[in-house]
Amino acid sequence: MSPTERALGASRGWRPREGWRIFAGEVGIIVVGVLLALGAQEVADQWRWSKDVARTKADLDSEILGNVVLSAERVAISQCLRGRIAELRDALVATDGSWKAMPFRGLVDTNPNARVMPVVYRAPSRVWTTDVWEQAKDKGLFNHMKAEELTRYSGVYEQLRGLRTENSDEQTLQAQLAGLGFDGAIDPTLRSQALSTLAQLDARNHLIVLVAGQLAVVASRLEGRLSRAQLAELGGYITSQRAFRGVCVDEAAARKLLAPLMPGKPVATGPQ
Repeated sequence: MSPTERALGASRGWRPREGWRIFAGEVGIIVVGVLLALGAQEVADQWRWSKDVARTKADLDSEILGNVVLSAERVAISQCLRGRIAELRDALVATDGSWKAMPFRGLVDTNPNARVMPVVYRAPSRVWTTDVWEQAKDKGLFNHMKAEELTRYSGVYEQLRGLRTENSDEQTLQAQLAGLGFDGAIDPTLRSQALSTLAQLDARNHLIVLVAGQLAVVASRLEGRLSRAQLAELGGYITSQRAFRGVCVDEAAARKLLAPLMPGKPVATGPQ
């Protein structure tokens, strides 16, 4: 090839040895192979995430139902707590300036870690768990959950955080009544403060029971249903509370709250 021909070839640009058609076919095969590999990986990832989400939903349902069992216990003893508040209220209103100690004494109390200070009002302190929710959030699983499902679960756990806060505040408030566990004089200021504390405890008891009912309704729209272990746990709570507080414990109210969540019950429908 002469120098002129070589120059003309260079000016026309590079060409594959087998020609453009064959070259394009080979490149196309490579591109299709890459796309197929990426697509297969995406399908595999989606399948893995769907399995992870399904397992997490089952775990979330179980955690929520465990909290609903605690809510049912609270519903069962609500009248006991209301009765104690009314008893203390009436005594405070009737006092002439002197006070006879009114510590709360359960029918049976074998707690080996009894408190040093007298307990005047005794609401249960429970652990409203949100561990599964927090772990799922940390793993990024909510990015792969349907929006309506995520909204539903988010609402449930917002209620659980509210119950935890109210229960914690309740424990702080009831400690403020310790002075009513001793004999002594009580002036109008102390009486007013005690009545105010009782009013706050009454409001929290009412709110916890209200949210407990809402929590049970929302839980009935989830796929999970109460397990035998959870029902046995409720039975243990009721037995313990009845032995401690007496006939004021309303087991029927607790069972009614949980009725839509019993095994075999269909998923409830209605406004979310």
